[in-house]
Amino acid sequence: FPVQRGLFGKPTGVNNVETLINVLEILRIGGAAYAAIGTEGSAGPRLLCLSGSVMRPGVYEADHGITLGDALEMAGGVDGELKAVLLGGAAGGFVGPDRLDIPLTFEDARAGGYTLGSGVVMALNATVDLADLCLRIARFFRDESCGQCVPCRVGTVRQEEALRRLVSGRTIGTREQEIALLDEVAQVMRDASICGLGQTAANAISSAIGALGVFGGDAADAADAVPTPTEEQES
Repeated sequence: FPVQRGLFGKPTGVNNVETLINVLEILRIGGAAYAAIGTEGSAGPRLLCLSGSVMRPGVYEADHGITLGDALEMAGGVDGELKAVLLGGAAGGFVGPDRLDIPLTFEDARAGGYTLGSGVVMALNATVDLADLCLRIARFFRDESCGQCVPCRVGTVRQEEALRRLVSGRTIGTREQEIALLDEVAQVMRDASICGLGQTAANAISSAIGALGVFGGDAADAADAVPTPTEEQES
């Protein structure tokens, strides 16, 4: 890991550009003024990558606490009928169009079972095939797994295989059995993977099944679909 052996073989701190820019703002206006922006638990502004079915995709800055609906309006609103929003990127989770009032803060995300993750806010209109999108996300994690630990190396492959069977309609057993298998694989990856990639590889798929009913999952189980993210995973 870079903090142990990074640049020139020395321990290296890794920060993203947004963190460094916020440091400059704190130095410019002072810590107290910066802390007054946003909410008590989520100080300062946040960069949101608004994409998908919005009129003006781009990177927008907003104070923590802005609602999901207001964030989408920053990008000109949704192009067409909103079906779902993917929050936090591939390792995040889906929310339905009935949750546009949720505040985008770390504390509300933890309480509500969603995540801000990388700041991705991807709107998906009625023309988007959510099942195919889930398969693409699973393929991404399969390709990105470094292969060091078995739960992630094998789990991401098994996850993609099950989703491919569900998408094609050629399931092994019933759809319910395939969904149960996905749930078991997801739990193993969360509990036993070494790093955050494996621990979050099933988040989006689990939320699509639980919160949106993709593949015939029970939307009533939305609260249990994705575990509340830890602060480490959110960052």
